Amino acid sequence: MDSGALELCCMPRDQSDSDINGDGKWRRWQQLPRSPFTRLDVTSYAVHSDGETILFSTNGDNGSATFAFDTRRFLWTRLGEWSLPFAGRGHFDSGLHALVGLDSENLGYLFACDVPSTNRRCPVPAWKRSKKKVFRESPADRHVGATLVYMGCRRNFCLVECVSVEVKENNADQMLLEKPGGVPQRSRYMYRLMTFTLKYDKMDNLRVKHGRVQYYKVPKKATTDFVCADPVAFWL
Repeated sequence: MDSGALELCCMPRDQSDSDINGDGKWRRWQQLPRSPFTRLDVTSYAVHSDGETILFSTNGDNGSATFAFDTRRFLWTRLGEWSLPFAGRGHFDSGLHALVGLDSENLGYLFACDVPSTNRRCPVPAWKRSKKKVFRESPADRHVGATLVYMGCRRNFCLVECVSVEVKENNADQMLLEKPGGVPQRSRYMYRLMTFTLKYDKMDNLRVKHGRVQYYKVPKKATTDFVCADPVAFWL
């Protein structure tokens, strides 16, 4: 998806594929039906649990709406005048049978949203917000941006959070503001990676079970507004 265009490029199935020039390379880009909204109006998106449909929520001049794009039939369906509750990318978790994403209005919380129907108009799906934040609440860390990564196993996630950290004069490579003593001299950007699991408790509340937390320096050459506001991570 790009500005004013929606295109598809598929891997070859085998050497007999008529769209291949005999060298086994990928097919050429194929233009698809244009989206019924402007790309810049997209507020959230996710791949449906069927693995074949992409959901898009938008907020434009005509208000909020959610659309489904069928990648097999190349068809758009307007699901309703509502938006998915999370911001940016959502991830389908088979254990929760829900779409999981970050809350945009209340920073640090998570949403788990029921998976909507995709072949017809439907009401706003039910959702729950986590009881606890996943962002670090520390006077030494200033939140800059975050990305949620699904790690491929049931309920296992990784939060990639970019924070601005004040560093002390006595050891520039250690974050020591949580300990007494030392005078802050400067700040640097760090990636804070936290792995965690999600589950519903006995009261059907969405609970976060914290796991391992690690910090990584962001190289100065990579310290740009884009890298810090939208930290990128890959899980293989």
